[in-house]
Amino acid sequence: MPVENTADVNWLLSAITQSAAALIAIVGGLLVSRYVSLHAEQQGARRRADDLQRREVEAQAQLEQCLRDIDLYYVDDFLDDDVVFKSIIRQKGGATVDEVLADKDTDGGQLNLELLAEQLASLEGELVAASVVLRQEVIATKEHVGWVDFKRGKDFEVGHRGVWEWVYDRICDEKRRVAKREEDEARRKSQFGSLLGPTIDYSQFRFDNPQLRGIRSVVSSQHEIAHINVLRGRVETARAEVRALQQERRLAEELFEATRQPEGFGLALQVLATLAVLGMGVPVVIMAFVPYSLPVWLRAIVVVLFFLGVGLLLRFLFVYAHYLRGSRKSLPSRLVGLLTSDEA
Repeated sequence: MPVENTADVNWLLSAITQSAAALIAIVGGLLVSRYVSLHAEQQGARRRADDLQRREVEAQAQLEQCLRDIDLYYVDDFLDDDVVFKSIIRQKGGATVDEVLADKDTDGGQLNLELLAEQLASLEGELVAASVVLRQEVIATKEHVGWVDFKRGKDFEVGHRGVWEWVYDRICDEKRRVAKREEDEARRKSQFGSLLGPTIDYSQFRFDNPQLRGIRSVVSSQHEIAHINVLRGRVETARAEVRALQQERRLAEELFEATRQPEGFGLALQVLATLAVLGMGVPVVIMAFVPYSLPVWLRAIVVVLFFLGVGLLLRFLFVYAHYLRGSRKSLPSRLVGLLTSDEA
C-alpha cells in the first residue's frame, strides 16, 4: 500500500493539532474568564456571610441580654418583699433560694432560679450595707421624712431601692422609739414632769402626706408598667433582628456554596481534557514517533479521533443549553452521561 509523503503527513497532523488547540483556547478562555468572575463573587459572598455571622452573634448576645433584663426585672420584683427581707434577717444573711421560696409559699416556676440565687446573694450584701449606712445617717427624732425626700441630695449607692426604703423605715421606727424613751426619761427626771401632760407616742404616726404617698404609688405603678413594656419591646426587636440576620446569612452561604463549584464546570473540564488528548496529544505523539510515513488507516483514525473530540464538545454545549432551558433536571457528572437522553 502506498504511503503519503512526510510533508503531507506533517501538514495534516499540524492542522488537526492547531484546530484542537484553537477550540480548547476559545472554550477554555471562556471557562477561565468565568472562573475569575466566580472567584470575585465567591470572595464577596464569603465576606458577606462572615459579616452577617458576626452581626448575628452580636444580635444574639443583645437578645440574651434583653431576656436577662426581663428575668432580672421579675426576680427583683419577687425579692422586693418584706417576707424576703425578714427571711434574710432571720437566717442572718445565709438565706437560700429554697428557704425564700418556702417563706413566700411558691415554687418560683416562672423565675430564673440561677439569677434568683445571684440576686439573693447580692440582696443580702446590700441589706447589710444599707443598715450600716442608714444607721449613721438617720438621727433619733420624733419626726422623719419619707424615703424619697430623705435620699434626695445624698450620694447613696442604691442598687435595690426596695431594700434601702425597707431598712430606712425600720431604722426610723427604731430612732423614733429611742427619741421617745429619751423624752420620757427626761420627763421623769424633771421635777415638773407632771405639769407637762401625757406623753404622746409619736412612733404611731407617719409624717408623710397619705395623698402624696398614694400619688407616688400610682406613678410608680405606671412607671413599672412602662418599663416592662419597654423591655418586652426590646426583646421582640432583638428576636426579629436575629431572625432577619439568620435568613440573610443562610442566603449568603448558599450563594457562596453555589460559586464554589458551579454545576457543569467539572464536566466541561473533562470534555476539554478529552479534546486535548484526542485532538492534540495523539497527533503530537504520531509526529514524534512516526516521522517518515503515515498509513491511510492511521490518518483516518487521527481524523476520527479529532472529530470525536469536537462532537463531544458540541454534545456538551447542547446538553448544557437544554439544562439552562429546564429540559434537563441536572447535568451528568461524567462524560458517558452526555450520551444519555436530554430528559435525564
